[in-house]
Amino acid sequence: MTSPKFAPFVPVHIGATASVARDQVRLRIAAPAELVRAHVRPGQFVLARVGGAFADEGIFAMMSAPAEHEIVLLLRTGNPDGGEAADALSTLEVGDGLEMTPPAGDGFALERARHRRVFVVATGPALAPARAALAALLAAARSYGPRTRAHGLRR
Repeated sequence: MTSPKFAPFVPVHIGATASVARDQVRLRIAAPAELVRAHVRPGQFVLARVGGAFADEGIFAMMSAPAEHEIVLLLRTGNPDGGEAADALSTLEVGDGLEMTPPAGDGFALERARHRRVFVVATGPALAPARAALAALLAAARSYGPRTRAHGLRR
């Protein structure tokens, strides 16, 4: 698998933060309009870091749908298999700065599912892009068939 190509980092800051589960944090990013406009499909992702060029970087799928005109990330914290960037981002407070690339990737080709039944299955941090896809599907509900969401949890 080839690594995705990212545009240069842009300075942004935290607009809001919330703990949404024991090991998950939601961040609303206050970003320049051109960065927000680059989010054109659910399922796109960004590269983010705190602390400059030598900081840990992480790839994060956006939780927000393009029509919501904002960038929201869902972070999994305390991951024993890595995730140092998510842990660093999760400690930020409103107004704190970080760096982020414009959204990258092709995202989900939801137009291919028009007038068809749609299943969205996700667990853990994959809930972020699944939530973005569901928001886009619901915003254009008449263009799609029935929707089914499956959400997996760990015991």
